[in-house]
Amino acid sequence: MAAPCYGVPLSRFTSQVGGGSVFVSLRRDESAFYVRQKMKKHIISIGGGGFQNERAPALDRYMLGLCSREKPRVCCIPTASGEWSDFLIRFYSTFTQYECTPCHLSFFRSPISDYRSLLADCDLAYVMGGNTRAMLAVWREWGLDRILRERYEQGTVLAGNSAGAICWFDQGHTDSNGPVLSPLSCLGFLPGSCSPQRAALSQSASSGLFRSAPGRRGDAAARRP
Repeated sequence: MAAPCYGVPLSRFTSQVGGGSVFVSLRRDESAFYVRQKMKKHIISIGGGGFQNERAPALDRYMLGLCSREKPRVCCIPTASGEWSDFLIRFYSTFTQYECTPCHLSFFRSPISDYRSLLADCDLAYVMGGNTRAMLAVWREWGLDRILRERYEQGTVLAGNSAGAICWFDQGHTDSNGPVLSPLSCLGFLPGSCSPQRAALSQSASSGLFRSAPGRRGDAAARRP
């Protein structure tokens, strides 16, 4: 049975959250599926809105507010886009406006030898959209999947849009292989599957790839068994 989802104003979120899953509706076009498993573990799977597509200050502040440090360190992981410079420019132009320290993780343009140390100093890891299959292949080759799991267990907030929404679940759908959706095994930090766009959700459900997942305003959807 799927965990319940509730549409709640952001101002009332703290008083209404409990164990399991809560759907947070920030604006009509700015939504996130928030999964809380333990007090210090946070994963935000974003379907619509977010700075990758447009200015979303309420969502930005919400993510920063989950961090334990007063001036959190925020790491952008743009692997799925091939580290597209436009995404990185958007990330830095957004988060330099807040009381935080932005940085990013690079495999292609500025690789380093110790990604574990880089992420150990970060309070929020934000995964950007793009090719989910390629992203996961790179992560597994470099061991970033294991490092992210370690950081999640230690309380680092994990978040992301599109590929960065799908990757945390057991499974997602992807068009990484072409226009026809196909199932993709993901990191498995959370049970079930995730569909960040309503249209793609309908296609995956009708094809029989997945059991139906709850669609939500802002084109955000996710399922937990």
